[in-house]
Amino acid sequence: MAEMLEDQLYKSDFVLGRRNRGSKVLYRDDLKEETPVHSSELKELCSKISDQWKVTVTNMEENYNAKTSEIDKEWRDSIWNNKWEKYLEYIHSVINKNLNDSSKEPHDIEMKLEFIINYVSSVFDMFVHQVNKDWKRLQKI
Repeated sequence: MAEMLEDQLYKSDFVLGRRNRGSKVLYRDDLKEETPVHSSELKELCSKISDQWKVTVTNMEENYNAKTSEIDKEWRDSIWNNKWEKYLEYIHSVINKNLNDSSKEPHDIEMKLEFIINYVSSVFDMFVHQVNKDWKRLQKI
């Protein structure tokens, strides 16, 4: 984790017209073609959300390393990889699914995704607090 590897699923760009299932990428046959304006809006939104997500994840990685610097590196990386990374992969799939929801307007999708990303940031703060708390508890054993 500390090396901030680039090949994790949760770091990939969001893409319209396909979805991820595990490590497989599946093309959607049911993606409806909207008007060119609508399609253009979705492409812009996809790019915007990808950029926002990458900044958020990078900040999380940097903050995690900074706020857990006193913790055994192997233990803290294990917690990140086995807990937080799995959560980020799940959230990544939720965002991708929402971006590809052709039943919603781009504005509605954007509002929902911004809420999700902000929520993940809040949960991250609780996660880091709990990691530090657990480490201190383990040191007393």
